[in-house]
Amino acid sequence: MSARLASLLLLVPLTACSGTLSRDGEGDPGAPTEPEAPENPRPPGVPVPGSDDCRPPPARLWQLDPRQLASPLEQIAPDVAPAGLAARFGRTMTLGAPFSSRPDIQNASTPFLAELVDVARAMAVGMVATGEGLPPCAADGAADDACADEVVDRLTRSAWRRPATPEERDALRAAHQAARAEHGDAGALRVLAQRILSAPATLFRSELGRLDPESGAAELSDHELADWLAYTLTDAPPDAELAAAADAGTLRERAALEAQVRRLLAREPAAAEVADLDGRSPARLHGLLRFFHEWLELDRIKDAPIAELRRAAPEGHPVRDRSPESLGRWLAQEPILFARQVLWEDDARLETLLGADWTVYGRTPADGEEEFDTFNTLRDYYGGEPRPAVETGPTADGRRGLLMLGGFLVAHHSTTHRGRWIREQLFCQPVPDPPPSVDNNLAGVQDRFEEEAGEPLSPREVRARHLGDPVCAGCHAQTDPLGYPFDAFDSLGLPRETWPGGFSIDTAGAIEGTASTDGAVPDAPTLAERLAASADVRACFVRRLFTFVHGRAPEAGDACVLTDLEARFEASDGDVRELLVHMLAHDSNRTRTPQWDE
Repeated sequence: MSARLASLLLLVPLTACSGTLSRDGEGDPGAPTEPEAPENPRPPGVPVPGSDDCRPPPARLWQLDPRQLASPLEQIAPDVAPAGLAARFGRTMTLGAPFSSRPDIQNASTPFLAELVDVARAMAVGMVATGEGLPPCAADGAADDACADEVVDRLTRSAWRRPATPEERDALRAAHQAARAEHGDAGALRVLAQRILSAPATLFRSELGRLDPESGAAELSDHELADWLAYTLTDAPPDAELAAAADAGTLRERAALEAQVRRLLAREPAAAEVADLDGRSPARLHGLLRFFHEWLELDRIKDAPIAELRRAAPEGHPVRDRSPESLGRWLAQEPILFARQVLWEDDARLETLLGADWTVYGRTPADGEEEFDTFNTLRDYYGGEPRPAVETGPTADGRRGLLMLGGFLVAHHSTTHRGRWIREQLFCQPVPDPPPSVDNNLAGVQDRFEEEAGEPLSPREVRARHLGDPVCAGCHAQTDPLGYPFDAFDSLGLPRETWPGGFSIDTAGAIEGTASTDGAVPDAPTLAERLAASADVRACFVRRLFTFVHGRAPEAGDACVLTDLEARFEASDGDVRELLVHMLAHDSNRTRTPQWDE
């Protein structure tokens, strides 16, 4: 059996952590079967922790996403690690939606596992040849038993983000000794490095904890807590200070945990980091900015027909001179730069994010330099080298907050899409997809309605007739009134006063079906202000951030935590950074509910 195949077989059983193995075609489906005994039964006398509305989160393994997996490997041996690791891993990994932090969706497929084994093997060969990433005792490409222990210490600390357990150390030592007998010193060192770099502990982070039989809860270790904080906030392994706190065993203390959250959250991301966004695959972002990138669904920009939309811009408009690729890149950056400014340079309040009457700009153009002022945002378009300096200034066209920036308006380019995002992401009210039998071709629907009417119809009139169809009315009544105010902006986010064909635009809409925010809205600025001040929106935002942090939607057992977080969010006047501090440092996070086969 080859070493590559053996490594794959070692990893494959773990793919069942979030899925099932099928047995299609095996046995007689009509034959009676004996019930199978649980593989992981609850131990006798161990209770269910907490209560129905106040239970610790579920214990589980989290598969790292491509960026998170690439980060420790690149840190171990930056000159040896293959270039573009995150993109390479991303080609064979399925990510969750809307948040990539959903471990139940991420898929350690066989092609992905093969990719990881190939990367680990290539890195092991390079490390042994150069000594990079290895302790001094292995600099000559060989290691005796004592040196092998040093290699294990260094590489597991980096790749696994924790020390190896005594059992793991014994297994690695035995593997090294067996490889020395078969492959010699250098070959054994390569086998040892490859085994560590391709191990399950490299690919997964653990929230399994150690069972407390009296409470029934599993208590997370300090290293599990450190991993959770680091990857949530930085998309990277724990830094030296956080790792030292884990080694010291202090993170289970609320004050120490909160201090680390505040320290990591205090680091203001450089604007140049945001400039790495290309509209297709987000760069490694500060966790809070990554949340906004995914929450706003800015990856949808890559699917927008920007080349076609750009040609529809008015003659002489600067956007017509920009390539679709550079325009898409800039559109993806714009909302994140604005969020960065609010969160680290302004008051960090949700109300400001949704309702601010100012935005971010680049530097003022020099004399004679072309001014690029599309969407009234970054005057200095991020073409070429990113420029980290940003300024703030008032918006024009009455724009308010994130939802009236070009990036959001292109990612959600139609009336229904914009309204549906508000309904689902700001009011936490799901809207079902249309039935397969429904004709979603709006142009075809418009032709049919105009033929019936015997005259041209505006898009608003077409939608009004569309709402007369009972199959369509239920969903569109939830979305379209919230999207009408944004009809003042076209699919490229540019302001407009008429529809194609000269029809006037009616921006009057309404908020309906909410607990406390209902009412008519005449235009997009008014809608933005109402959303920014809404208690319904603040409560929903807590749930959306919770989903990002925990990788799952809230459940019944989270009710007490959500109530506490909503109260703290209100008390902080909607401070998003304070909400994240309380969410990560919350007492409930230090334990997990074991998943037994009942």
